Amino acid sequence: MRQLWHQLNPIEYVWGCVKRIVSEESPYNTNVLKEEVLPKAFSMLPPQVIKNFFSYVRKTEEEYRNQGSEESSSQNMEIESSNEESIYEA
Repeated sequence: MRQLWHQLNPIEYVWGCVKRIVSEESPYNTNVLKEEVLPKAFSMLPPQVIKNFFSYVRKTEEEYRNQGSEESSSQNMEIESSNEESIYEA
């Protein structure tokens, strides 16, 4: 379960999106980062995308709970990570 901690925490997906936006903006100092770039980055995340992150985590948790054996659990988690990209769509 420990290897899945990031998949079970929706804020990790939010921070991933914010970090991507910040890296594209390349703020030149911390004041610009705090006052301009971070607010812009958070405002660029549609509420539906954030809801998708939470839904994805709930689904992943449910699938993990329903697994019978450790082997099938790791196989399903590999398959699930390949479907992870769809959660970023609004």
